[in-house]
Amino acid sequence: MKNKSILFLLIFLIFGCEEVIDWPVDSDEVRLIVEGRITNEMKAHEITLTQTADYFNPADPVPVENAIVTISDGNETFSLEQSAPGVYRSEPFAGQVGRTYSLSIALASPLAGESEFTASSTMMAPATLDSMSARNIEEEDFGELFEYTSLAVWGVGNLEDENGYLIEVYLNDELESDSIDEAVTFDDEFFSEEFVAFELYAIEEPMAEENDSVTLIMHTVEKEFVEFHDQLLTESEPRDPFGLSSPPANVSTNISGTALGYFYASSVDTVTAIVVSELE
Repeated sequence: MKNKSILFLLIFLIFGCEEVIDWPVDSDEVRLIVEGRITNEMKAHEITLTQTADYFNPADPVPVENAIVTISDGNETFSLEQSAPGVYRSEPFAGQVGRTYSLSIALASPLAGESEFTASSTMMAPATLDSMSARNIEEEDFGELFEYTSLAVWGVGNLEDENGYLIEVYLNDELESDSIDEAVTFDDEFFSEEFVAFELYAIEEPMAEENDSVTLIMHTVEKEFVEFHDQLLTESEPRDPFGLSSPPANVSTNISGTALGYFYASSVDTVTAIVVSELE
């Protein structure tokens, strides 16, 4: 694995992330990168297509243009139109819980010898968020004091399906969890059916100020997406410069063929709170 590819991750892809991620690829391959999701929100949904780049030529990801991109739920097919280089948007519609959504991509020119790619994901039933506290607190750890904004929620999880969760946080309407290491994912083993004062997120450096508005969005996703995010975090961590760390491994994907990235369906619930400070 001599070369690496570079990917900006969403809304989120995945999640709306902006951090550059290094992907290990074969030395002579240029491969498709797929980023995108569909939710149960009434809105236009986006799929972003780029191609891998040589590690030694770290330019911005090259968009893949003029592709034919569709999403189908088995009953209806939604065509996505290119709205910017490499960005494909649907007309506004809301995904339906329980349906499996299939992504189909046909490229104008092949990458790594392939022109057609597919992926699918099932939309799970959402968790229900009742309320949230947002508190500026101070804690001591190994003799050092730390100040941060703690977000704890009350609600009911979805335990009928095996699923996972992705957390997005907005501070005063700006995305706070805008990098891979700030995005939080976990699976349903952390939940009982009803969760009370369950801390889901901490805002640090800088922490929120008193009376700031914080919105937390919980995406209920398939467990496979949590595994993908965990692997992505591991792959993005700094490696031993002396070569003593383990060799990089390919991050899992649900995209067919030689493509990288992930397409997933999510159901969402949202809760907002005003920050209260407990600091002196």
